[in-house]
Amino acid sequence: MNGMRRGTVRTLFNLLLPATFALSAGLLEAQPAPPVLELVSVTPAVSLDNLIFNEATSSITVTVGHSGGPTRYFVTASRGGSSTFEPRRMRQTFFFGLLSTFLDYNVFTPNNAIAKDLTVPISQQEVLRGNFGNTGSGYATSTNTFTVRIPADQFVRRGTYNDEIVVSLYQGRANQPAQAVLIGQQSVSLSSVTPTVAQIALDGQGQSTLDFGYLTAGTVREVELFFRTNAAYRIDATSEHGGVLQNVFQSGGNPVPYQLRVDGSLVDLTSPALITLGLTVAGSS
Repeated sequence: MNGMRRGTVRTLFNLLLPATFALSAGLLEAQPAPPVLELVSVTPAVSLDNLIFNEATSSITVTVGHSGGPTRYFVTASRGGSSTFEPRRMRQTFFFGLLSTFLDYNVFTPNNAIAKDLTVPISQQEVLRGNFGNTGSGYATSTNTFTVRIPADQFVRRGTYNDEIVVSLYQGRANQPAQAVLIGQQSVSLSSVTPTVAQIALDGQGQSTLDFGYLTAGTVREVELFFRTNAAYRIDATSEHGGVLQNVFQSGGNPVPYQLRVDGSLVDLTSPALITLGLTVAGSS
């Protein structure tokens, strides 16, 4: 009887022991949860003034969230209202929307490459990209930045220029766009104000002297008038002595008359009031 009891106990032990090891092995080999990505935040609006003589810059900040297993992602930027990526262009409309002027700008990745989207073949340098490891039951975020630049020396019509681009988050690799999965998108409004600028110079200087030397009738001296403006303008002139040369060393002497012509047209300087030399309502550069 005692022998039978010992045999029964050994049999039960042998049956339970392998089952216990199998359960432990299953726990050790548990797979991570599927990766979950989301577009947490994108700078909704960017405003930067056109500095005209210097480059202007701003930024678009993109934050991506992740939970679960490891994965890769990349973020693209659309061309906005432009027909090309090089350059992108902000638009200003006037005359009830019938006319438009444009301001060149562009969006760059941290690699100083122009940011693009999947409407054209792209490289990994032309997107924001990153990867996440296994977060388990936790949550992680990653923040990247596009740079917006308005090049210098854009002497365009004054006023506000606008554009809108779409930022898109994809799961996958930029160099394998066919396998990429679109996760989320957000629009970004861009605007820029170009201030009123008017500049004028004589022979490229702030002032100019016409020296006639010994006076001889019919002697001509010329000076070039340079000006540029991005708004409606008017150029006026006035004569200190009413269109004659006065002797600054001897008062009461006889004045010397002269004529002023602008683009061949005679200007009457006898009036002490301002004389209009040029006028436009459309602006010029």
